[in-house]
Amino acid sequence: NAKLYSDLARRLDEVQAFHELSQVTPYARTASDVACGLLEILRRRLDYVHAAVYLTEGVGRPLVPVAVAQDKGPIMAVESDRRPPPSVMSSLRTQLTDPTLRKVVASGEPARLEGEPRGDHQFLHAGMQVRLTVPMKLGDQVLGAVDLESNQPGAYQGPGMRVVLSLAYGAAQAIQNLRLFAEAREVDTLRELDRVKSELLQTVSHELRTPLGAIKGFTTTLM
Repeated sequence: NAKLYSDLARRLDEVQAFHELSQVTPYARTASDVACGLLEILRRRLDYVHAAVYLTEGVGRPLVPVAVAQDKGPIMAVESDRRPPPSVMSSLRTQLTDPTLRKVVASGEPARLEGEPRGDHQFLHAGMQVRLTVPMKLGDQVLGAVDLESNQPGAYQGPGMRVVLSLAYGAAQAIQNLRLFAEAREVDTLRELDRVKSELLQTVSHELRTPLGAIKGFTTTLM
């Protein structure tokens, strides 16, 4: 059965892509590391001319770029200690107000544009033929979006889009795990600070009681 074989091949491709991402995420220390790994896999599997990953703290909150690749150039993390060149950062800041990115994050639904721009759905770079924007979604929670642009007509359809959606979901899981780990570590740190504070107060209280007791005894003797 040709259709069954095609479905199995498509599913296998998605599983393999997900497996590739799972090989990267255990070594990721930041969301940018996860996003860079995601863009690397998408480049190998589907190719693109421009790509970026954006995160948000919630619906209505600002989008923050965490990884970018432009003009088939290197994949760059966007962090305070390793920022892309100023020209790239300027382009990213402009993209943060893009209506399509905001709509995808708000709705949790992917958006694909091919050929001519339609209304607010525009290409971010000149000369592109296809743009795909997918949410990074866990259940009803949208953590961000992946945006890809290609100069090849017909890109990111059917199986290609499903691969992007699958990888975006996997990346969202990895980033959420990093956030939860950071929160747990912060709680442990606060508990340790509270313990140290309690010990310090006990020590100070004891040290104060000792000389005060001696003074009280000496005063009693004098009287």
